[in-house]
Amino acid sequence: MSSSYADSLNKICLNIIPEKIFKYVSKNLFNTLKKLEGKIEKKNYDILKSRLGELNIAKRNSSRVKFKNLIEGVGIEISDKISNLLDKRNAIIHRGEIGNLNEAIEDFELMDELLRKIIINIIGYKGSSIEDGKQFHNPPEKMVKDLKK
Repeated sequence: MSSSYADSLNKICLNIIPEKIFKYVSKNLFNTLKKLEGKIEKKNYDILKSRLGELNIAKRNSSRVKFKNLIEGVGIEISDKISNLLDKRNAIIHRGEIGNLNEAIEDFELMDELLRKIIINIIGYKGSSIEDGKQFHNPPEKMVKDLKK
């Protein structure tokens, strides 16, 4: 979602060389790397393989920049908690480093809240939501009306 949003902000990745030429070059690079499989630690092999696939991209925004653009683009202010989560995202996603249990739960809840807010803002929903501090069990009358719309 964040890549699509970043692209929609005219932050589209451009190729360094024409795609047709790059396909030929990358095929040879991947074949060479394949010959080294097993001789390079798997983690490093996977990193190299991933980077080879992106080698022809002239301008590439980091995931952090893409998520920041997405969050700000839908009108959500980047708090210190969100900024810290964006900083930790790579370690959480790619290495499974979730920190202690309390941090992991807080990060999960923040990500869940962010995703809900992003979707709500994208679709333009203006009614009550969980983020307003309301609970779905025993909802207030206004919320029931909003949900029925």
